[in-house]
Amino acid sequence: MRTSSKWLALVAFSLSTLVIGLDSTILAVALPTLARALNATQSELQWFSTAFLLTVAGGMLPASVIADRAGRKKTLLAALLIFGGSAFWSAYVTGPGQLIAARAIMGFAAALIAVVTLGVIPVMFDSAERGKAVGIMMAATFLGLPIGPILGGWILTNFWWGWVFLMNVPVAGLAFVLVLTLVPESKPDTRDPLDLVGLILGVGGLAALCYGFVRAGSNGWADAEALTWIGGGLISLIVVAGWEHHMAATGQAPLIPPSLFRARGFTAGTIVPWIGQFAMVGMLFILPLYWQAVRNEDAMGSGLRLLPLIAGFIVAAALGDPVAKLFGPKAVATGGYLVMAVGVFLGARMAAPSSDLYMAVWLAIAGLGMGLGLVTAASVALRNVPADKSNQASAVFQALQKTGGPLGAAVLGSALSQAYQQHLVLPANLPGSVADTVKSGVFQGLAVATKMPQIGDTVRDAFETGMSTTLWICVGIAIAAALAALALLPGRVDAPDGPAPDGTEPYGTGPTSAPEPLQSRNLPPQ
Repeated sequence: MRTSSKWLALVAFSLSTLVIGLDSTILAVALPTLARALNATQSELQWFSTAFLLTVAGGMLPASVIADRAGRKKTLLAALLIFGGSAFWSAYVTGPGQLIAARAIMGFAAALIAVVTLGVIPVMFDSAERGKAVGIMMAATFLGLPIGPILGGWILTNFWWGWVFLMNVPVAGLAFVLVLTLVPESKPDTRDPLDLVGLILGVGGLAALCYGFVRAGSNGWADAEALTWIGGGLISLIVVAGWEHHMAATGQAPLIPPSLFRARGFTAGTIVPWIGQFAMVGMLFILPLYWQAVRNEDAMGSGLRLLPLIAGFIVAAALGDPVAKLFGPKAVATGGYLVMAVGVFLGARMAAPSSDLYMAVWLAIAGLGMGLGLVTAASVALRNVPADKSNQASAVFQALQKTGGPLGAAVLGSALSQAYQQHLVLPANLPGSVADTVKSGVFQGLAVATKMPQIGDTVRDAFETGMSTTLWICVGIAIAAALAALALLPGRVDAPDGPAPDGTEPYGTGPTSAPEPLQSRNLPPQ
């Protein structure tokens, strides 16, 4: 495959992941409008997001199976068609139930897209190029998150609400054309029997875990049903781990080969960004609330103020691979997360009088550090994965990251809520029902303040204190990610980590570690 075509194909993959990031955050801006347009209840509004999250998390492992059997290109083309079609349907639904169904289908298509686009990188790019390719993909994924509120706010201000979903259609269509014309078909040379037990346990465990985290984020960690789902999900995943080891030990074909975790750097490169992303989730969760509640910005304005964070991340995505080759992944990822900790530390010291310039500076520093840590660690995870295991590797990597988002939102959301409630100073004569409304959230408190102006300042002050507390937790998370990178990541890009505990050589350390040429894997020349 020509070098130019290969990098153009990466543009198609990046567009595919960008549209997922956009869809994940643009819905939050549209929920009030959808509540009025579809006469949706609070529970139905929650399921608009939850249905998508559940099918994304649960769809990761089936996505790897489908791609291995149907071929990566065919799977990606079908997923883009399904995603675009579901987005079109979402714009013309006539009730909440239809939108929940459409969002569930979109979530499964998003899982297919996420697994295949990341899984095809070890097939199309050799180990020397993978870091750069992963950096571009991660930048595209991250770019969609803050752009969603900006674009959503502009659409809802100027156009019909259905365009919030319809905007996905041309992007998916362009990605479809690029994949169709530029990406060669590929699949493993041998097709293993389907591990149905592992598939059912894995899908059920991931979906249950994700749902439990979402429910805990809404109802609190004391919610018995949330804890039951989380416990059931963890048990299912523990059982599936034992089952996969049994399958491998008896010479059968497991859904997730245990040997995958002996690929040099895969386990470390998967765990480190999972830790670090909690801090990212915290910032993306809390800052729009701060700007809209305390500084009276609209959704579009709060999205625009995240641009320095994006800029820092994009710079890091461009620099991460060459810098890692020069100084080593351990040093770059560790340093990146420490830089992120410094940036978030400056953010934790922010107060209402802080200028926009101050906010832009600390966000840019945090974005730069976050990008260096995340992109470097992710490229380590995929650098030495063999091509015939790339779909499984992508599914495992993506599944862990996708469950981390709801978990981070639940944990940090609870911290924010508790700090907010503890620092509220309400009048002693305030009726109990009104006090409960104020304590339920900053926007509810400000709504009460429109009729009782005397509590407006204490609501804003309490939220600022809660935000500062949450950002201090994010500082700790960034430092924890730096320590994990220091302990787990390899010191050099080309340094072998030594034999696996069972005496076998990890992937990427033996004489066959060099990637096969594309043509030897039955890919058509271009």
